[in-house]
Amino acid sequence: MKKQSVQFVKSAILSTVLSAALFMTAQASDKASKEAAAKVDVKYTGNQDDQISFSVKFNNPEGKNFTLLVLDEYGESLFKRNYNDVKFEKKFKLPKDEVSRLTFLIQRGKEVYRERFDVNVTSQSLEQVVVSKS
Repeated sequence: MKKQSVQFVKSAILSTVLSAALFMTAQASDKASKEAAAKVDVKYTGNQDDQISFSVKFNNPEGKNFTLLVLDEYGESLFKRNYNDVKFEKKFKLPKDEVSRLTFLIQRGKEVYRERFDVNVTSQSLEQVVVSKS
């Protein structure tokens, strides 16, 4: 009976240690994905003169080389350039009639950060008529 009790206690301790290790691993990967999301910030900043504009910010504290790509809806490259800035910021202006989906990619080694935007342009014309009785 004593051997069974010792065996039970050993297996209970082992299962507790394994459960704690799995929980800590899940927390670490969640933290890593939040950190990756915080490094890249792509925002639509408005339109003017038939062009839409976007702002791309990327925190690169190690100063490693990275590639910034902007792709159209067909996966064709509209822009591609390598950088190594620690605090990177770039603004893009594109003709609003020529794009319907944009993908911003930042590749740094094996890491890939992706932001995708669907661009729907609607134009409205407003005609105002004022009639007054004379």
